[in-house]
Amino acid sequence: METDELALFYKRNPNPVLQLEASMTVSIINDAAIAYFNGAVQAGQVMDKPGLKEALDRAKKDGHTLWECTSKNRADDKIKMGEFRVVQLETGQFNLYGNEITHILDLQRAAEAANDAKSRFLSVMSHEIRTPLNAILGLTDLLMHEEASRPEQLRHLTYMEFSGKHLLSLVNDILDLEKLASSNVKKVDTDFQLDSFIHAIIDSFRNRAEKAKLHLNLSLAPNLPPRILSDVKWLTQILNNLIGNAIKYTDQGSVELRVERIAEYNSLKWSVIDTGKGIPQSEQERILQPFEQIRNDPQIEGTGLGLAIVSSLVKKLGGTLSIHSSESAGSTFSVEIPFEEPTENLADHTSNGLQATHQNGNTNTTNEATDPEAEVIPEIVLLADDNELNRFVASKLLQRWGYKVEEAVNGEEAVNKWQEMRPCIVLMDVQMPQMDGIQAATLIRQQEQKEVNNGTLARSPIIALTADAEEKTLRRILAAGMDDRIIKPFDPTALQAILNGYSTSTNT
Repeated sequence: METDELALFYKRNPNPVLQLEASMTVSIINDAAIAYFNGAVQAGQVMDKPGLKEALDRAKKDGHTLWECTSKNRADDKIKMGEFRVVQLETGQFNLYGNEITHILDLQRAAEAANDAKSRFLSVMSHEIRTPLNAILGLTDLLMHEEASRPEQLRHLTYMEFSGKHLLSLVNDILDLEKLASSNVKKVDTDFQLDSFIHAIIDSFRNRAEKAKLHLNLSLAPNLPPRILSDVKWLTQILNNLIGNAIKYTDQGSVELRVERIAEYNSLKWSVIDTGKGIPQSEQERILQPFEQIRNDPQIEGTGLGLAIVSSLVKKLGGTLSIHSSESAGSTFSVEIPFEEPTENLADHTSNGLQATHQNGNTNTTNEATDPEAEVIPEIVLLADDNELNRFVASKLLQRWGYKVEEAVNGEEAVNKWQEMRPCIVLMDVQMPQMDGIQAATLIRQQEQKEVNNGTLARSPIIALTADAEEKTLRRILAAGMDDRIIKPFDPTALQAILNGYSTSTNT
């Protein structure tokens, strides 16, 4: 009876269990163990597996031990890992109680890979951040303690500006990658003129190409649609990364942007072709992962985020990315992205394809507003920001453009000064003490609405000037009645154009 019960225990155990004689012959084996060894171990056979004899010897000495062994799955050739507790019985036989630990090892390897990625991230970011910071702080010290000529000062400031923009690009890349990893980010299609968009993109790289002594070429298929519906901001980001990389890593020759229409799939194929050193086949898949670059190449710099962002954006747009390259023969990065053609000409009330890169919630800004004859400067701009340095920089810029600036250090003060002075435009920080910008804008709109209804006050634009680039924050800003958002650190030229656009529409 005891033997029958023991055999039943072996049979019903969901984990691999088997019993060996001292000669290593299998006397009992359950179905789970047969499955683990893919039928290669059966009752009556001598079990000869690597490390098993040593494990049995340890069990003879200590009474029990652990033995790890691998087994290859015949169906898919995947390696399984098992851990068996080996116990010597009084009869001289051995019981082996097993567990498959493949998933545990997979988790362990994944954790190790994540830790390696974190270490690599910290190492790369430390280098990428410290380098421009070193330039900014060093040049600041020179400006403060040396009597440099005006040309020397301008040269120092130019280097500082370049370093600051590099830091900004690092921050934007990290935030973009985090956003794209979220399922909440959705594409936003706008109607824009394709030819103008393409030429604006290529023109923005001409100076860089000339400095690198490269030919920058553009090839457009004759059957391209005049206007398309697509996410212009994401498309801009894709092309900026691909063309920027091509120029950066091409020593001589040319970089070409080729745009074709794939009628069969109603898509556009954007190809960036360079005459650079090329990418080894073994590296082409890996460099699309975050923080990965071509190995063993001392000339490769940067965080390695650009292509990872491109890959994520292309997937979000329902497209495909391909790389054709070989060492010393140049590279071609091609993205094929589906598009729609607008059913009507919306040219009079849509963007020209470039405004979306400013991440503004309103498209009132146009280049026409910068015409001095058409420009009407408002008497007062209310600037609300709790950070003194931010107020100092913004005020200096506004005053240089001819605006009179009134400052507020929190939302409550902004509401009070708005009531007293009735500024033509309000620049409102979002995160402020006592009362934030969202609450302040809501109160201004509520008070304003009463007077608008009475016919005593025109609606004044409120523009959020904030370092918060989150889409959910933009939704809160617009819901509170603000008209637009400008993200810090802002481009002064873009800020001036936006202000001119609003001041013109307010005063006409």
